[in-house]
Amino acid sequence: SFEGEKATHQSSGKVGAGPGWLQALEGQHFSGYEIHMGRTQTPNPWLTITQRNAATASHQDGAASPDGKIWGCYIHSIFDNHAFRRAWLQSLAWSANDSPSEINSFRASLTRLADELENNLDMDALEQIIWAV
Repeated sequence: SFEGEKATHQSSGKVGAGPGWLQALEGQHFSGYEIHMGRTQTPNPWLTITQRNAATASHQDGAASPDGKIWGCYIHSIFDNHAFRRAWLQSLAWSANDSPSEINSFRASLTRLADELENNLDMDALEQIIWAV
């Protein structure tokens, strides 16, 4: 559900038991930027946030379909976590490559992806859908 106040935190925690490809990440630690305007209620969260803005926390996050093919969470920089990014890419049949060029070009490729999405989606229509009552 959406709410009017935006929550932002530098967060860290660990991946819990998730479906599909997320199973390979169980117990892995992550860090990132948590941002949301609302909350998600799910019977099967796959992340536990253990720290927010340097304070101890205990919050469940993340939702996924039973097969793990559809998933999400409030950690916007989750792909900055190397183990997470590799597991997700491998779930898409990617072959592992730890070359320096792959690691150094990661942020640039995410920026290109975000730009392409923004250029090809009707962002005004998407915003109207999100805020529809």
